Amino acid sequence: MDEVAGAIADPVRREILLMLRDEPLSAGQIADRFAISRPAVSRHLRVLREAGLVHDRADGRRRVYTLVTAPLDELAGWLRLLARPSGWQHHFDALETEVYRTRRDRRTAAAQMPAPQTHPTAPERRAAATGTPAPQTRPTAPERRAAATGTPAPQARPTAPERRAAATGTPAPQTRPTALERRAAATGTPAPQTRPTAPERRAAATGTPAPQTRPTAPERRAAVGQTPAPERRTAVGQTSATPVHGTRTERRTAAGPEQSQEKSA
Repeated sequence: MDEVAGAIADPVRREILLMLRDEPLSAGQIADRFAISRPAVSRHLRVLREAGLVHDRADGRRRVYTLVTAPLDELAGWLRLLARPSGWQHHFDALETEVYRTRRDRRTAAAQMPAPQTHPTAPERRAAATGTPAPQTRPTAPERRAAATGTPAPQARPTAPERRAAATGTPAPQTRPTALERRAAATGTPAPQTRPTAPERRAAATGTPAPQTRPTAPERRAAVGQTPAPERRTAVGQTSATPVHGTRTERRTAAGPEQSQEKSA
């Protein structure tokens, strides 16, 4: 096998073997197909003949060479050992075969079994296990509590005011009372129709009549100092009983041009 491997190690000798595979050739015909000299081709043929890969015979003045494949069988067997899969590969192949076989068996068994029409729900499975009829619909939490206590199930969930009215024995309010109505009910006074303003709340706290309009800043200062409200100036040395209202420009206009001339003087 070593001689055979050495003989086919050269690419020229491998090409010669491929040419002789189709038909026997003479040395001259083989040399004509290469660009190298005839003595070099003769040396390659001698190496192949010594390795037993070719056989030559005389045909007149020519030497005809024929391919011999028997020495290559040993080398081919050794190469097959290299190409043979390892032990782990054999195990993996066996596992793959077993997996395919298991899947095929499961598909066959599933095809033979009658398929269920519908998947039963959890209540239906429990009813089948206990032997009781399956409920048509899932009961709500109030219905489950009513079934557990033996009382009729409520038609609708009561609101917080209705629950308080049921606990105290009073009629349930039709609408939710406001904060003013709750305070009036707590103090026993009639509920106000509208929410009082801040001046009205202060007047109610002090016992004085509520002002009809919001007092101006001079009126508030006069009320605090218990002094009469200032009067508007109409001319030089003259005053008006009308309280001072309006903007600064309106007050200058009401004072007249005389006061403006006095200020400029």
